[in-house]
Amino acid sequence: MLRPIRIELYGEYVLARMDISQQALLDFLDSEDDDKEVMPELTPQHPKLTQFTQDEIESFEFIYKKDMKALHGKGIDPSY
Repeated sequence: MLRPIRIELYGEYVLARMDISQQALLDFLDSEDDDKEVMPELTPQHPKLTQFTQDEIESFEFIYKKDMKALHGKGIDPSY
């Protein structure tokens, strides 16, 4: 069953997700390990995602990826 989401909560997720992505990229660039996983796991245990449940994270991540694909076009892989 689909649950309606609160726009404000999704907005908070997007801001947290953008911070996580930015930090992961900076960590990758600072690292000398080319095989390092760029993106950490998105779970409630992540310090920036503690306010979300795992179900919310999964729902928001699905929407986030669709939004990024719509924003950047079909040629971009939104799985980052």
